[in-house]
Amino acid sequence: MSKGTLYQKIIFTLLFLTVMPLLSVGYLGYEYFSSILEEKIVKSNTETIGQVQARLDSYITDVDSVAKTVANYEEFQLLASEPMAENYLLYTKTQNFVAFSKLMILTHQDIQRITIIRNDLSRIDSMGRYLPTGGNLNKAKFAKLLKLRKPTVLSPEIGEQSRWVIPYVQSILDPENGQVIGAVIVDLDLQQIQDYLKESRLLQSGFIVVKNNQGEEIYAPKNFNSKKLLASSSKKDNYFLNRDVKKELVIHSTSSLSNWHISGVVPYQEITNQLKKTRNIVFLFALIIILAVGGVAFFLRTYLVKPIQRLQKLMLDVEGGNLAARSNFKRNDEIGKLGKSFNHMIEQIQQLINDIHVSRVSESQAKYLQKEAQYQALQARIAPHFLYNTLDSVSWLARDKGIREITAVVDSLAGMLRYSLDRSTPLVKASEEFQHVLLYSEIIRFRTGDSIEFDFHIPDELLEQPIPRFTLQPLVENAVQHGLEPLGGKGKISITAIVEANHLYYEISDNGIGLEPEKITELMKFITDGKDESPSFEKIGLANVHNRIKMTYGENYGLCIFENKEFGLTIQVRLPHSRNPNYQKSEEMISNLTGVPS
Repeated sequence: MSKGTLYQKIIFTLLFLTVMPLLSVGYLGYEYFSSILEEKIVKSNTETIGQVQARLDSYITDVDSVAKTVANYEEFQLLASEPMAENYLLYTKTQNFVAFSKLMILTHQDIQRITIIRNDLSRIDSMGRYLPTGGNLNKAKFAKLLKLRKPTVLSPEIGEQSRWVIPYVQSILDPENGQVIGAVIVDLDLQQIQDYLKESRLLQSGFIVVKNNQGEEIYAPKNFNSKKLLASSSKKDNYFLNRDVKKELVIHSTSSLSNWHISGVVPYQEITNQLKKTRNIVFLFALIIILAVGGVAFFLRTYLVKPIQRLQKLMLDVEGGNLAARSNFKRNDEIGKLGKSFNHMIEQIQQLINDIHVSRVSESQAKYLQKEAQYQALQARIAPHFLYNTLDSVSWLARDKGIREITAVVDSLAGMLRYSLDRSTPLVKASEEFQHVLLYSEIIRFRTGDSIEFDFHIPDELLEQPIPRFTLQPLVENAVQHGLEPLGGKGKISITAIVEANHLYYEISDNGIGLEPEKITELMKFITDGKDESPSFEKIGLANVHNRIKMTYGENYGLCIFENKEFGLTIQVRLPHSRNPNYQKSEEMISNLTGVPS
């Protein structure tokens, strides 16, 4: 708050001394009641899960009772151990088993089928069917079941009528020697268990998930992935689970009869919903206090802050040069006295400025004239150099080609001279500068017999951009004289304009003789620093363009020279990209450069 306004500091202090204590107490109370409520909800849902576990255990208990009855009944023991033969006694025993099985299935709707596995791995089911074992897989499966000494709940599988069942296995022991002579499999209907678990709810939207000891699902709601649930439940009974960016409370229990893992999943939002009333009361009190602070803030703003802001605005007007600004506070308090002192201070400043202005006029006018002369001198140095070379071209054509070609060259030269003599503005449109380059290219084409090719890549939308007069043509001329003519033969010069990161770049590339890297470094040093005992005309021309760009736009703009990828040189011109081009008059431009009004 060290950088904030006085008004902001006052409001912040009021909020800190009123709202923060209330929110702190409300938060601590909310957390305290939340922990108590969470503890009660966990206890309540733990009791519900206990009831679910008792119901599931009752399924297992009933099935276990039926399985033990079959395993301990003498006639059924003989069905498991005696060889199969077509005799009346075996038929009678089988029918008794069928009758018993039908009675058990009728009285226990959760039982779907009862099967006896004989010691030869064949089976007799509750419908009296003799089912021989087929295939090595089935033999291995039933042989493994005959080795079980303890009652075991198996994994879910497909049973009769394509219904999922949970097999419960009970070994049949020989009463004389205690050896395993067979096994009883009671298929528990999984659908009934799932229907019961589906109806079991924890709060409004909580649900039950049951998995066996192998991690296989006995029941889970649709679209619920229980893999993470089993990994977490092995750590502690109650924990929180983050699923789909939602926090859920998980209550875990394990059945001792079936070894099934029973997990209750309760959305934590339902727990927090119980605390909405308390939370809303805290927020209501906070809102009332904030409104009260707002009333105090409005009072302070009207009678204290706004007068200070008006006085601050008057000071900004004075900084902007409006020395006629005066305060008009009709108050006798500290604010009114401050306004009167402000008016007196402005009157004294106005008097001092009037006294100083007369002594500054002469000095400022001298600096202005010096800057204007420097700028005009830089721009004027371009014309003599160009005129010399162009007149040399006209003389050469007169000797070699005749009057017709000379007329075309002179027309182009006339256009260039008109452009050179127009000093109305230091900035021109890019289209005008490119027209100047085109006229120059016509002269060069006549002079070299089309041995130099010119290639332009200038988007139409950049033709309205401002550019200092005589920026591109001297660079093209430099490429012709020092890059292509010493090479001889065919040559090419390309001019490209691109915009990157609010900067406009013009690149003049040639495939001429190029320069060694150390020569490029030396040339750039002269262009930027101007340090050379005997600079060449080439260096002076490049430095001239560079300095005019810097004088117009600042130190961040100008020329950059580097080698082409293949051969030759590229001179890059860096200018600012203007969204709203504005072409100022010469006097206005130089005034902006010098800071002196025209």
